[in-house]
Amino acid sequence: MTASPKSAIQKAFHHRGHRGHGEQTEKKLSVNKQGSVISTRASRSAFLCGLCALCGESFLRGAAVLLGLMFMPGCGGGSSTTTTTSTPTPVANTVSVAVNAGPANNAVNFAYVSVQVCSPGSTTNCITIPDVQVDTGSTGLRILASAPGVSSLLPSLTPVTGSGTPVYECVQEGDGNYLWGQVEQANVSMAGEIAASLPIQIISAPETGIAPPSGCTQGGGNNLDTSTLLQANGILGISTAPQDCGGPCAGTSVANYYWLCTSSGCTNASVPTATQVSNPVVFFNSDNNGVMLTMNSVGASGAASGSGTLTFGIGTQSDNALSSSVKAYALSGNSINGQLFYSISATYNGLTYPALIDSGETVLFFLDPNTLSGAGISGCPQPNSSLYCTSSPSTVVSLPFTAKDASGDSGTVTLSMGNGTTLWNSSVLNGGSNTAFSNLAGGYSLGVNDYVNLGLPFFYGRTVYVGIAGQVPPTGVPNADTALGYWAF
Repeated sequence: MTASPKSAIQKAFHHRGHRGHGEQTEKKLSVNKQGSVISTRASRSAFLCGLCALCGESFLRGAAVLLGLMFMPGCGGGSSTTTTTSTPTPVANTVSVAVNAGPANNAVNFAYVSVQVCSPGSTTNCITIPDVQVDTGSTGLRILASAPGVSSLLPSLTPVTGSGTPVYECVQEGDGNYLWGQVEQANVSMAGEIAASLPIQIISAPETGIAPPSGCTQGGGNNLDTSTLLQANGILGISTAPQDCGGPCAGTSVANYYWLCTSSGCTNASVPTATQVSNPVVFFNSDNNGVMLTMNSVGASGAASGSGTLTFGIGTQSDNALSSSVKAYALSGNSINGQLFYSISATYNGLTYPALIDSGETVLFFLDPNTLSGAGISGCPQPNSSLYCTSSPSTVVSLPFTAKDASGDSGTVTLSMGNGTTLWNSSVLNGGSNTAFSNLAGGYSLGVNDYVNLGLPFFYGRTVYVGIAGQVPPTGVPNADTALGYWAF
């Protein structure tokens, strides 16, 4: 998910903290055009069993099994032998991922896909929305009403209602901004996979004429209802959570989250999990237990663009087996400032911190400059003080830490951190041409607590598996690991 600073066009590098269980917002730091943290924002968490803020669906696939007969010449006088071989099963479960400056030419380290959205039950009344951000740290598809083609499709979508009244959702941001819009059902298709009647959010659908209530706007910010503000045409939230809220929003109304709205106003509401904004992957008929996000490597000095592949399912097809070279880490509860976060742990210099992995972040957020000073890392000078710098403009530091989950599974991970000022100066936000950086890093403390949040730079040059809570795991992942979901890398 993206961040939105006070001056939206200047935002690029940001941090989104993750919301705890039962907590509806995430805190996100945005770094402005000068590289300074200027705001926090909430987004949706991907790590909660229940509530995720901006942090089961069904699905069809068109794969066929083909048998081919190959006739080979024999070795003897004029005779031949017939050999029967089976060709690989066609697999339609991957989409291409692109990293670029986005629809408003103001994004860095944003991974985008295209998503087809159709009216429920239709395969022809459809639009394809480009530049939708891939976010493993949030749940649900959210698209701008102003995105290409959406206005023509909106009348054919099915509004989600409660007691006959339309359901709206407010996702509040830490800087006062928010995502406001109606919840609608649509058929969503990617790579031949179909999520039928998936509840999605349409951000600021103007034809409804429903203004956000004061409980949504109390932060004093704006609805992120343009591609300039959002840095995307939408967000594809494919986290470990099946719904963006889950049980906490189904049993009782949650303040400032789901609302029932009429022309006379809005009231807080509980919404059944079946009609909450949901992870599209869970609605697929198959390949619905998680995703693999594979990003190609990016050089130490950055690149004008990046690329990768989003694969649906883990261990469900010939192309998505869980690699024997990765470790699976089950999520568990970790307290940060008194809030419960679903995460793993990172141990550095003998101390252990909560750790999150989130493609919706643009930076490797790892502890703070003081903690890393012995490794040759410092805060960059103004105006890039929120980023990490190394001893010289071209120096890259390798920083190892131990990833671990509550069951004791652990492994050594090495991060690469470059000079933030050098990288920033080459970015599209500072007059350069680069949009992809594999070693852009920074530090952030949530109150008195340090923690780790590994954004898109962590994904370059590797495959990260995101296992969805409650879904059947692949071979090699214990059932217990799926209680809250897992990451594997």
